[in-house]
Amino acid sequence: MKLIELQALARRGKSQVAVAAMLITCTALGGCYVLGAVAYKVSADQEVKALYTLPARPTVVLVENYRQPDLAATDAELLARCLHARLESLKVVQLVGPEKILELRSKRSKDFRNMTVPDIGRAVGAEQVIYVDLESGGLATMGDASIIRGRAVVLVKVVDVATGETRWPPDLSDGRAVTFETNPTDLTDRVRPDQLRYALYDGLAIQVVRLFTNWRADDALPQ
Repeated sequence: MKLIELQALARRGKSQVAVAAMLITCTALGGCYVLGAVAYKVSADQEVKALYTLPARPTVVLVENYRQPDLAATDAELLARCLHARLESLKVVQLVGPEKILELRSKRSKDFRNMTVPDIGRAVGAEQVIYVDLESGGLATMGDASIIRGRAVVLVKVVDVATGETRWPPDLSDGRAVTFETNPTDLTDRVRPDQLRYALYDGLAIQVVRLFTNWRADDALPQ
């Protein structure tokens, strides 16, 4: 296997999600392919309840690779924007725009790395932070390099800005593990790596949002 780009390889090896169901979708990229996997095995019409209901407070999404933030900065920014957009489209919670994080990082570039999650949330006017640690993510070629697939692993938690405490999950200090991958896809003139990268992180964003919302297996995936 020849790696094109597999960013943020630092892994803690604490939590793993068993891939139990594959969701298939047809996209504008041409043809049908398996877009992702979720850690639940349910029938199409079965409703899965949210694992946690976010309090109605100003909320910001913060995505980074905790151990190597510079290595995964581009992928982290893309995932943050996808996650913000998915939360916003479902009106899950009041959101602080992702540009606020970028502005803060730019203005305080020297000490941003040393700021705590509550510090960052407070600085952008949020009362809680959906913190996503992008442990690994990227695209890799397979075989003769004409086949490509994407895979990403994150840890997700909700942090209270006022107290600094992790509101959810209460029993996992590092966060809830979520894994998403695309199935092997032929590289053609109509399917570009940047399109697959977007599909990877938008699909991952959907799985993260499903932690906080009720959903069904036949709910729409990215188009």
